[in-house]
Amino acid sequence: MGVLDKFKELRETITGKQEIDKEKKQEEIKTVAKEIEGEYKEAVQEQGKRQALKTVAEIINERVTDPNERRIIDETLKDVLNELKENTAVPVNEIAEDLVVIATEKEEHPETLVEATAEVASDKKLGEIIFENEDIPLEHKTILAEGISDEKVKKEALEKIKTEEENKKIEEDLEQLQKIYKECENFPDGELVAKVNNLNADRTNDKINTLINQILAKKIVDNYIRFNSVMWYQMTNIKPIEDIYAEYLDDSIEDEFLKRENTNNKKENKKKEQNRKENLKKDASKKENKEGKNNQFERKQKAQDLKLRAKKEIEEYLASNIISSYLKTGLWIIPGSKRMRQQSVKEQNEFIKEIEKEYGQPLTKTQIKIIISKMAGKEIDDIKIKQFESKIIDLPRQKRDQICNFGMQLAEQDNRLYNTVIESESLLKKLASMPKEYRDTCIAIMTQALDKELSQFLKKSEEKDTDKKEAKVDEERQ
Repeated sequence: MGVLDKFKELRETITGKQEIDKEKKQEEIKTVAKEIEGEYKEAVQEQGKRQALKTVAEIINERVTDPNERRIIDETLKDVLNELKENTAVPVNEIAEDLVVIATEKEEHPETLVEATAEVASDKKLGEIIFENEDIPLEHKTILAEGISDEKVKKEALEKIKTEEENKKIEEDLEQLQKIYKECENFPDGELVAKVNNLNADRTNDKINTLINQILAKKIVDNYIRFNSVMWYQMTNIKPIEDIYAEYLDDSIEDEFLKRENTNNKKENKKKEQNRKENLKKDASKKENKEGKNNQFERKQKAQDLKLRAKKEIEEYLASNIISSYLKTGLWIIPGSKRMRQQSVKEQNEFIKEIEKEYGQPLTKTQIKIIISKMAGKEIDDIKIKQFESKIIDLPRQKRDQICNFGMQLAEQDNRLYNTVIESESLLKKLASMPKEYRDTCIAIMTQALDKELSQFLKKSEEKDTDKKEAKVDEERQ
């Protein structure tokens, strides 16, 4: 009786009774294990050890995937492998990888064999399979990792699997995004948004983020050309306007426009080449070369114009968000990005104008200073500035502006003094509880200290103003 027949007999022994005789079951398992050992030894003599290992693995796997044998194998396979490992000459640890590889090649129910292998193979062997065999599915590697008893090795294996899963997902997402990029003009805006977002791609990955930007830019160019407008709110469903601005999407829009124009130009040139007559005169050829250079210049100019238009519309949308947030919270929430921090004075003024346009009224000097400071990346507490400003509202305008500047400096650099002046309720209570003569003395000392700080600030401000006036006079004289 061959080993396959023994497997069948083992199945009949177990399935023929409601209650399994454990001793009988164990006897049958030993019998099957001995038969497999015999097959192995015979294969070693005829085929060599390496091939014998594969033969044994195939015999076991054939039973696992046989529909008629599946239940019996599910119940006894781990016991059979363990019996082989403990009481036969079959090197189960050495056939572990063959078992997993063969299971991987099967289309149905390979998990039973993988789970059994994970129980009988050594931690070292399981680690080798996980770390060195790239062809084994990640779900099978996870089953193997769970069978590792050494917690440190198990943790390393699971981390390795997680990394592989993430890399696999990234590669799959890049492939899908590349398809979307090629066809994005054919999708309505809403459908494009759904296709990109449904991938749940890792946007912290530079390649994925770049490809998403290219998709956005290509679709925006198509919308400009076909409809002369862009529904920015749809584009911001793919990426927030703050990121669109920070990542210079207007540059990508310029690039995508040039790609489109150059592709169209190549098609036109190919058509011209096909229609070219053999007796074309030299002067006509020169004329075409000149026209080609002119067309190239026009394409670049159109691309730059489109970039500037996109930049302006992005800043308008960004300014609208800033005002919307300000009206709700009373805070100037300016997106902190490298691009925002690197704006020139001219760009800052243009952006301030966009904010004023959305606000519907001129900004105060203090508001402008707060916004510019935040654009430069400084942390400003808007509420404190408002409180400081409210304390001096009745002063003359020029002095009030100077003191507000002083308050801005306090809020930007070191708010300890500011907190003492504005918020120190405990100090005020202590002063109020003092006898009048002591209170007056304390206030006088504090006022003197504050006056010194303020006078130094005002003096510096006046010196700067004087220097500017003198420089202007000197310039006019020259």
